[in-house]
Order: sequence, then structure tokens, then C-alpha cells
Amino acid sequence: MQTEFDVRTGKRRVKKQDNRPVKTIHPESQYTDEIMAQYDSHRQPWVTEASEDEEMYLGVQWTPEEEATLKLRNQFPVVVNMVMKIVDQIKAFLTSNLPRFTATAAEDSDGSFARVISDLVSHIWYISRGSKELKNTIHQYCVRGMGAMQVYFDPMLDAGKGEVCIRNVDVFDLVVPPNIQDDNGSDAEHIIIKKPITSEQFQSAYPQFQHVLNSAIPSS
Repeated sequence: MQTEFDVRTGKRRVKKQDNRPVKTIHPESQYTDEIMAQYDSHRQPWVTEASEDEEMYLGVQWTPEEEATLKLRNQFPVVVNMVMKIVDQIKAFLTSNLPRFTATAAEDSDGSFARVISDLVSHIWYISRGSKELKNTIHQYCVRGMGAMQVYFDPMLDAGKGEVCIRNVDVFDLVVPPNIQDDNGSDAEHIIIKKPITSEQFQSAYPQFQHVLNSAIPSS
């Protein structure tokens, strides 16, 4: 029990203790925040340039100064967007046909098992609408300079039994170390996908972790 002195009354008074549980940050969450802060400081110039490239693809190809100069000359800033046409042609060419997957047997006895693996991957591609996800990945690679796809488990598919699926990852949500050398990032120490969601979305997607949300500390 703690006491404190009241200068107005000249008496001591008992200070009430706060018995509420103290919320602490999980060590893994704190470690992840530190890594993201370290990586983000190096990736911000790329994010800025990639955003400008996305605007270029969408037709923002004149600077405000150039548009003002053209209007002073009674000229309209016409945009002939060849970038969008070329990127769309690349996406159409690479996704015009469904991919065919082949697994090679290591031994003669693995022939039937290899066919099962081939059919399984084709099934995953079909239920994931893989061509659509691949098209989005190709778009980001052509426009932003980087594309990524993720294999994940969706527990809600197949009447609650779950399915393995493939999806495109927005590269603006992808945090990778700045010193990677391999094109596919296989030498990355950490690869983090960060995506801001509401508490309602978290409860719907991860009802089993409701207690984690209740004990979460809001970020400043």
C-alpha cells in the first residue's frame, strides 16, 4: 500500500493501487515491428517510384507544369497511352491458355503418385482462379517492377474442410530485406506481408484468436 502527502490538507492519504492487468506486446510482434521499420526505411524510395509508374500506366504522363504550359499555348495535353496497351498485351499473351503441370517420378514406382501431384496442382490452380491471380502478378511486375504470389490455406473452402490456394500479393504490402540478391527472394532472411485490416475483419478471418485482439495494444 502506498501513501502520499496532500499539501492542501496537511494529511497523508492512501494511494489506490491499479490492479488492472498490464498489457504487454508479444515478443514476436515487437520483433516483427522492428524488422518492418528497418526494411521500410530502405524501400520507401522504391514505393514512391512504383506509385509514379502506376500513375504513368493509368495515363498520368504529363507533369502539372507541362500541362499548364500546353494550356497557355491553347494546346490540349493529349495522352497516347502506349504503356497500357503494351502491358495489357503481355498479360493477355501469358494468360491466354491454362498452364499444364507435370511432376516427374523419381523412381518407376512413383509414376502414379506423380500423376496425382500433377492433378492436385491443376486443381489448386482451378479453384484459386490462378489465371486471374497470375494476370495481376504480371501487371505488378511490368508496372511496378516486382510481382509475387502466395500459397495459403483457406479453411472455409470445401464445406469447412479447407483447401490450399494461390493468390496474388500486392507488392506494396510486401516487405523484403534490401540486400537480397536472388530474383525470387530465396535468400531473404525475412519476408513480411503487412496489410491493415479492421477489427471486424480480424474477428471474421481469425475467430480463434479473439483473445489476442482483446489484449492488443493500439499503435500510436
